[in-house]
Amino acid sequence: QFTRYSQTHLHYGALATHNEYLRYAAELGLPGLLFLVLIIATVARSAIRLRPTDVRVAAVACLISGAVGLGFLNGLETPAISLPLFVSAALLCAWPAGQPVRRKA
Repeated sequence: QFTRYSQTHLHYGALATHNEYLRYAAELGLPGLLFLVLIIATVARSAIRLRPTDVRVAAVACLISGAVGLGFLNGLETPAISLPLFVSAALLCAWPAGQPVRRKA
C-alpha cells in the first residue's frame, strides 16, 4: 500500500519504505506490528534459553545481522535474504533447551 501511496503523492514515482519494520506498521497496522514483535520475542527467548554451541551462535549471529539489515531494506520479500533468517529462527526454536547437539567423532 505504501508504494501505491508514494506513487500518487510523490513527483518521482513509487518509493519503497526501505525498512521492513515500518512497512509492517504501515501495511498491517498495530496488530501486525505487535504480531511481528511477538515472533521476534519468541525467537529471542528461545535463543537466550539455549546453551551456546557453534551452530547456535551462528544462528543467533545470522538473526542479529538480519534484524539490523531489515531496518535498511525490505528483505522479507526476497527469498535469498528471508530464507536464512527463517531457517535460523527455526533452528533456535526447535532445539530443546536441555538436550545437547550430537557431534560425530
